[in-house]
Amino acid sequence: MKVAITGASGFLGSHCVAKSLENGHQVRLLVRNPEKAEKALKMHALESDSAEIFYADLEDQATLENALYGVDFLLHAAAIFSLSPLDAKLMLKVNPTSTRALLSAAENHDLKKTVYVSTMGVFAPIDGSDIDENTETSTGLGPYTKSKIESEKIAREYQANGLPLNIVYPGGIFGPVDPNPELSDSMGMLAEILKRNVGLSAKAAKLAMVDVRDVAEVCVGALTSETQPNRYHVWGELVTMDEVLELVKEITGRDVKFFSSPLILLDALGFIGELITIMTRIRLPLARESMRMFTQNARIGGPGNIDQNAIRDQFGYPKFTLKESLRDSLSWLYENGHLNAKQSGKLANI
Repeated sequence: MKVAITGASGFLGSHCVAKSLENGHQVRLLVRNPEKAEKALKMHALESDSAEIFYADLEDQATLENALYGVDFLLHAAAIFSLSPLDAKLMLKVNPTSTRALLSAAENHDLKKTVYVSTMGVFAPIDGSDIDENTETSTGLGPYTKSKIESEKIAREYQANGLPLNIVYPGGIFGPVDPNPELSDSMGMLAEILKRNVGLSAKAAKLAMVDVRDVAEVCVGALTSETQPNRYHVWGELVTMDEVLELVKEITGRDVKFFSSPLILLDALGFIGELITIMTRIRLPLARESMRMFTQNARIGGPGNIDQNAIRDQFGYPKFTLKESLRDSLSWLYENGHLNAKQSGKLANI
């Protein structure tokens, strides 16, 4: 069985490549940068010839159509992800159009199964209600979530019209082996906590944290699942930042400090950071969408119950506890030079 994987050089995508090869599939990496794909394979201890590297560009629909010739499955894990206002127009255009192009190509090539990787962000802003496979999308908090909501509507349209398609909703993904030189969102957050020896805390906010290896297990498993087309929630554990920081302190032996800020101030910082970015064209880490993801969560006390029973029953989820995932993530950050010995605490002595 041959699997085409978009976003194959990224964090989740590269783990999906490794899991697909482990499961005995032939794999075609659909990437814009072949050199980056080779580096991602190497980071997973895979030879460059263990999979086929194929050029495909989310902004070039012809390459997406050509990329699916001769494959049996498609795992669409690629999207333009940015919380910067400078990328707003690009995300709002490319994420939905590339999703439609790929699903149309999957239909044209009569693929056996397609998996589309969505995000928990399509349900933002959350209102505290329970979430399951029938929950409708929300309105979004900014360009990224709005672009994924539009992509999600397209995926649900194809699913309703009979395309053999499973949709996966990951939470905040973290874990070892991150090919991104500047680290993905959640991994960067963990590194910054130990570099700065401080963590931002809001008592009511509940973060959805899930191991990238567990998400890859579900994504690849959903390719060959014999059930009817489904929607799988893989949010992980809902935890407060205080709980995360306590585990980080336990794992590293570091005395990480907690810093709590009024939510209205965080919203203001996001607004100011975005305004400066727009005016200067200099990318700042603070933006309205990223802050709103945090503050609206805190205001309503996080989401309600997330129905993850399907992935427990079908894929043996989870394989990793939150503590195991944090330990493996922090160890990997130290071993790969993202943290020094002092920042890693007792992990450096293991």
